[in-house]
Amino acid sequence: MKLAKTLLLIGGIANALFFLFHCWLGWQLHGWAALPPAARVLMEMLNGGGAGLVLLLAVASFACTADMLTTRLGHCVLAATAALYGLRGVAEIFLAPRIQPAVVAACLAVSTLYVAVLVCARRALAPAAAPTAASAIGRPILSS
Repeated sequence: MKLAKTLLLIGGIANALFFLFHCWLGWQLHGWAALPPAARVLMEMLNGGGAGLVLLLAVASFACTADMLTTRLGHCVLAATAALYGLRGVAEIFLAPRIQPAVVAACLAVSTLYVAVLVCARRALAPAAAPTAASAIGRPILSS
């Protein structure tokens, strides 16, 4: 479980950095006169919502570590985070007019990180395998 906690901390740091980036991006969008006003406002709203979501993921990664690693809801959040970043990386490849390799790499790295956290957490919580008939073959039935 220590590895999962460490990876989750790294994921929280990545989300915090993405939050700071989106705050800076919002500032840049606000002053971007080249966009039509309606498009600029829409981009600002979407960026603000995305920044809020990324902040939520950072806070959950830092402040709710035990819940993220041991509850079904936490595992759903881990899976959703991995899916969010994975889809963002794939969208950059297929939808962006010009692919930014740094964006693709960052998104896929964070997605992989959260998949690793989820796998580690699930393994740590897996119940010990119950003895089966096949595993009992060769052992004495009664021991003295």
